[in-house]
Amino acid sequence: MEKATSNNRTAGVETDTTESHDTDTPLERICALPEHIADRELTTNQIRARFIARDVRDYADKAPAGLVLNSRTITKVITPLKDRSHTCRL
Repeated sequence: MEKATSNNRTAGVETDTTESHDTDTPLERICALPEHIADRELTTNQIRARFIARDVRDYADKAPAGLVLNSRTITKVITPLKDRSHTCRL
């Protein structure tokens, strides 16, 4: 019985933790990383996504469903990031 109670408690804790993080997307978590960790831990694509997401309202068009970015806009936004590639891991 104690094992079942213990497992139920553990499951409840995991559920509570999972529910509290459901509102955080992986991109939001990447954007929230401190700069020194992001530089060390993120892949090139994650760095690009973080770069765009941090100022997405500056680049995106508004639509009824939210914000829209087309590939041309994304390319335009990350081009300066690519130009800095000698100081960045891109």
